[in-house]
Amino acid sequence: DTREDMFLSDSKCHFIGYDGKTIHKVYLLSTEVVSSSALITKAINSTEPVNIGDDTLVEFSRNNQPFTAHGTGMPASSISNSTDSRLFIFTTPVNASVGDWTYVADQTIIGVEW
Repeated sequence: DTREDMFLSDSKCHFIGYDGKTIHKVYLLSTEVVSSSALITKAINSTEPVNIGDDTLVEFSRNNQPFTAHGTGMPASSISNSTDSRLFIFTTPVNASVGDWTYVADQTIIGVEW
């Protein structure tokens, strides 16, 4: 078993694909800031329903820096807009903008097949 470093920059996060790499985290695109504590997100490249439970800490990152969180939020509730879109109401104001990524605040796992 040999291990080497791999550096990612200017990368986009997608769901599981057949291109030799897998990212085990759902990234939701922030599509509308309704208020300082309400945000609409959309799943990209997925037909699965958007399901992040209430009281689950989420992080926000800029579109061009998907692995660098710049803020967090705790959803108090959420309402489905469609199978791939959801309105989140947060317990406190959040620092999120249109185009930011929203994701569950746990460690991202990246798998690469050679």
